[in-house]
Amino acid sequence: MPGSTAFCVIGSRDGEREFLRADLGVSIVEPVAGDLDRIAAADAVHTGRSSHVDAHIPAFAKRARLSFDFAVIRDATQIERIARWCHLASFSGGGLSEDEAAALQNVARAAGATWCLVTRGSEGAMLAGPGGTCLAEAAPAEVVDTLGAGDTFIARCLVGLLRDEAPQDLLRAAATAAAETCGHLGAFGHPAPIEIDESRARSIAEIYGDPRQVRA
Repeated sequence: MPGSTAFCVIGSRDGEREFLRADLGVSIVEPVAGDLDRIAAADAVHTGRSSHVDAHIPAFAKRARLSFDFAVIRDATQIERIARWCHLASFSGGGLSEDEAAALQNVARAAGATWCLVTRGSEGAMLAGPGGTCLAEAAPAEVVDTLGAGDTFIARCLVGLLRDEAPQDLLRAAATAAAETCGHLGAFGHPAPIEIDESRARSIAEIYGDPRQVRA
């Protein structure tokens, strides 16, 4: 597509990833009919707040089971608007107490989410669903870089739900997979040089603060 390639500048502070600034470039796209047909042929569709496709969530959810990464969204109105369509609603809950995480799950499930996952970093994770809430400890890890650990956890959790694995089993498997992701630099693939124009970058707060501006 014509336009600039998207990039995100990410720092690492004692192994903990830190999003610094980004340019979304041509990465924000509107789904077309062909995309919806492919979703309809899938077991599930996963997206999240970074994709800026909230307006298309109902169309996605009518075609496949929807997994949505809310990341650190805490606003109940935002959560309720999307969670009603979710098979799996996921939140990054590092720093939340068990009670706070449970309250977040209650909001999402009351809105209509079938399952709600809250990852809590070294404190483990909580998965709430039709049968109640399961807790899992974090798996031991040689932490090099936490980038992608939450995404890995969500992916393995979703796969487990699609396979009808027992919640406690899939949580343990997800914790192990996330720990493996923490053991290497970067989320996936291999390092490769790229030239970026940092004058195009915006702060992360600016990007998430006005998605309409990003679309323009």
